[in-house]
Amino acid sequence: MERSSSSRIALPPHVERETTNITDPGSYDSIHKMEFPLFNGEDARASIRRCTRYFLMIPILENQKVPLTLVHIQGRAELWYQGHVEKRGEPNCQELIVHVLETFEDLDYERVVTEFN
Repeated sequence: MERSSSSRIALPPHVERETTNITDPGSYDSIHKMEFPLFNGEDARASIRRCTRYFLMIPILENQKVPLTLVHIQGRAELWYQGHVEKRGEPNCQELIVHVLETFEDLDYERVVTEFN
């Protein structure tokens, strides 16, 4: 089903650029139906990989990544994060990755930065 150009929602320039390579007109809508992965404190590496893939497919501003991620943590991960913020303050995306892996995967900082950069 084609959309008329008059009913098309205008996208911000950075989003428009990132979606111009999509060849199937329906694929952009399909991608946006992807569910953001939940994280409960188990298998942190896999959860971070899923989040990274999500952010590669769904255009989102850097300053929105942590808030979106935090809506999708639960259980012991949510309890950990509440204590983490009290001690260290709000992290940026890279800091959150490092702290999650250090806490839930027992990895050292250098290895974490190398793997996810």
